[in-house]
Amino acid sequence: FSTNLEFVLNDDGDCLTEFKCTCGKVLLEKADEHVFDHVSATTSTHHRMECSNRFCRQTSELEPHEFVEGWINVVPATCDADGHHDVEKYCAKCGYRTVTERNVVDLAGHKWGDIQYEDPDSPCVTETGSYQVCDVCGTKNIISVGVSQHDFPDPAVLGDAAYAIDVAPTCYTEGSRSIHCTRCSSTKDFETVPATGNHVYGEPYASVAATCDAPGESHYRCSTPGCTAEKTEVQDKLEHEWTEYVYLGDATCQREGHKSRQCNLCKKVETEPDPEHPMTGHEFGTYYYNNDAKIEVDGTETAECIYGCGTTDTRTKAGTALEGHSFSVYKIVEAASCGKDAIEEAVCDVCGVATDRRPKEGTALSHRYDIIVTVKEADCVNEGTVRYTCSNCMEYYDDPVEPLGHSYGDYVYNNDATEVSDGTETATCSKCGDSISRTKPGTMLTVHSFTKWSIYTDASCTENAMEISYCDNGCGSVAEREAPGTALGHSYSPYTTDKSASCTENGTETATCSRCGATDTRVIDNSALGHDWSEWATVDMPDCDDSGTQSRHCKRCGVTETNGLAATGHKFTENNWTVDQHPTCTEDGSRSIKCDVCGITIQSEVMPKLGHSFGEYKDDGNATCEKDATETAKCERCDVTDTREKPGSKVDHDYDGEGVCRYCHTRRAAVKGDLNGDGIPDVSDGVRFQQILAGIEISPELRAFADLNGDGKIDVADGIEMQKIIAKLV
Repeated sequence: FSTNLEFVLNDDGDCLTEFKCTCGKVLLEKADEHVFDHVSATTSTHHRMECSNRFCRQTSELEPHEFVEGWINVVPATCDADGHHDVEKYCAKCGYRTVTERNVVDLAGHKWGDIQYEDPDSPCVTETGSYQVCDVCGTKNIISVGVSQHDFPDPAVLGDAAYAIDVAPTCYTEGSRSIHCTRCSSTKDFETVPATGNHVYGEPYASVAATCDAPGESHYRCSTPGCTAEKTEVQDKLEHEWTEYVYLGDATCQREGHKSRQCNLCKKVETEPDPEHPMTGHEFGTYYYNNDAKIEVDGTETAECIYGCGTTDTRTKAGTALEGHSFSVYKIVEAASCGKDAIEEAVCDVCGVATDRRPKEGTALSHRYDIIVTVKEADCVNEGTVRYTCSNCMEYYDDPVEPLGHSYGDYVYNNDATEVSDGTETATCSKCGDSISRTKPGTMLTVHSFTKWSIYTDASCTENAMEISYCDNGCGSVAEREAPGTALGHSYSPYTTDKSASCTENGTETATCSRCGATDTRVIDNSALGHDWSEWATVDMPDCDDSGTQSRHCKRCGVTETNGLAATGHKFTENNWTVDQHPTCTEDGSRSIKCDVCGITIQSEVMPKLGHSFGEYKDDGNATCEKDATETAKCERCDVTDTREKPGSKVDHDYDGEGVCRYCHTRRAAVKGDLNGDGIPDVSDGVRFQQILAGIEISPELRAFADLNGDGKIDVADGIEMQKIIAKLV
């Protein structure tokens, strides 16, 4: 037997629990006595209780309420709204409550304090305003509105002089100004005063001197407290002051020589090829055989440059070629596999380098499929798979395994018969859990018939009454349901305002149902209060280009309304030019007229470049015996220099000790016996001859000049000739 959770009453009205067997037999057992302590339904006068025994839903007969009366303080009265006390009664058994009497408590009314006055000492007040404040709720009651007569300067007459600076602007912060009453501290027409933008720069806080490679810089900060403005002035980089070129003595057989010069200012060294000192060229020494001959190919031999530069020269050494290849000893280098012979290899007996590879016939292996693995197990409906793998080469093939088929057990009744159809029974496969079902004949249930209904609970405002019926077949089964269309509906009266209207939203009114106490709230048409606006106040002051805004707010709800204020337009002074970029010798400058208020440029024009102004020209000291010197002047504004030729500044030849001019490198006309180049043969030339005779290094030209007797050599005979010349005997 299993509990059907459907309960009936016996003829004595006792709780019965119904049990049903799978065969269809019904067993009724008596439960506990009824315990009616749960509320089932209520009306304004009666209630019905329900049995609280487990699984029992039997209800008692209708019983009258057992009312107890009491007071409840609902809403206290305020200064401007009525309060009320309600008389209430409630049922002590089911808890039903209802209001029997409402007692209105009249509003208390404001308790105004003493009369107070606004600004009684102001010299501009012609009539003082007065008001009272409620001691209970703090509400302010205006008795009379004050009248003031301020004396404000007229900006239409005085212009900017009508305004007083409240906060002075700086180079980076805005200030403010307004029109002040001449008699009291009242102000109006507040305006923002733009920052001046006129920074004050003192000595630089950091400087970097100009060099030959980079311009110089000076950094300045505005000295106004709190201002972070900075500016940087740039100085042009310097010109290099180069020394004469000096040969570095680095010519080799691989590269030409180089010469260099150095800047006297920055010490930078500049190096470039010296065409007067070309590459010396390679000279290779003994060639050595490289032992690299091959079959029928001659080997090579290599020599190295004798100057130690590391350069080598390689050439073929004839007659060193080897004879043809010879292979005799083979070794297995690749193992045999399934269906493939092993590979063997031999090295040439002659050169020891060349190799020969070939298959070794008869060494291929056969497949051994001795690794067997189940890849997929067969089940009741699906094939399985077994894989066979060769242990030599790991090649494999797969074989299928037939499905096993289902193995269903006994059928089990599902206990799912209804009054209109038989139930079903199910069998399950013991291998995979699959199941099949079929109809079990003769298990259809007997059908109940409910036609006679009786109301047993009263209807309320929102809920229908409940009705009950017993089965016409006499089986004792009971059914219950709602009686359609029996709900009473609410009875609302009267409606009272909720005082909830706002500036833009209508208010509401509420009524209470006289039967159940439910409430209904509805909107009162056309009851919105409308906004109570303040005076207009400026939010953003307009400037030359941009419009401003003004706003006002509702004193009641705080909503804000905004309007625009037109831009003021630019103000500027004719011919009040500001130099934006000073002209230089080579570049144009510019100047402009700016707005007196915001500083924007109204008009601009180009200032023509000035051109150079060169001062006194100074000789550069570079005259020679062949050309005039140059002279250079410096521009008084920009440090640019101008160099030109200085006519008539050539100098005489400047001969060295060998009579060669250091400017034009020409030799002075020969004077016999003049070995020091001064044009006069004397004792100093005799000393010079002794030095030459002792082996001092001299040029070929001077050596030929010292051969006084013309015999092609310098010896004692020439010394004797030299003594005769000095003694003027020749």
